[in-house]
Amino acid sequence: MITVVEVTTKKQRKEFLDFPLKLYRDNPYFVPPLYGDEKKIFRPDYVYNDTCESVFFLAYDEGKPVGRISGIIQRA
Repeated sequence: MITVVEVTTKKQRKEFLDFPLKLYRDNPYFVPPLYGDEKKIFRPDYVYNDTCESVFFLAYDEGKPVGRISGIIQRA
C-alpha cells in the first residue's frame, strides 16, 4: 500500500532531494538539478517564500520512497 507523508524531518528532506537521482540513475538523458539549488527550497529565506506557500510530500511503498510531490500556492 502506498502511503503519502509530509516532508518534515531532515532525513525526509534528503530522501525528497535524492529521489530523482535514484529513479533516473540509469537514464543516460537525465540531467540532475544542481543539488545546492534544490536544497534551498526548504529554507525559510528561499526567494519564493515571500510570495508563495509550499508543502512537500513523499510517497512510500513498504518503507521505500516511490514518488515525490510538491504543492505550491502563490499568494495574491
